[in-house]
Amino acid sequence: MTTFFQWLVVLASGYQVPEALLNNNQLIDKLFGGGEGTNTARVIKFYLEWHNVLHTDILAVQKIIGTVNGWILLGLYHTAQALESVFMAVLKLFGFFC
Repeated sequence: MTTFFQWLVVLASGYQVPEALLNNNQLIDKLFGGGEGTNTARVIKFYLEWHNVLHTDILAVQKIIGTVNGWILLGLYHTAQALESVFMAVLKLFGFFC
């Protein structure tokens, strides 16, 4: 019995990628100067220009998630406190804790 992944591998292995797509990697040409060796200055320049996009700062998202979690915990705390008050009032009504 074949799984979906095996079927996908068989399907992909039967497909030949055209040579025009294999040799048309414009990003590598821009970074390494046409593919002749490694040009580290261009790689460093590329990283310095794009590091803000590549490594996003998610402190604002963490602050929002922390605030929502705080609201949920406060709601659960106040709900438990209200249930405790009701439970103690019922026990006092029956004379257990006077």
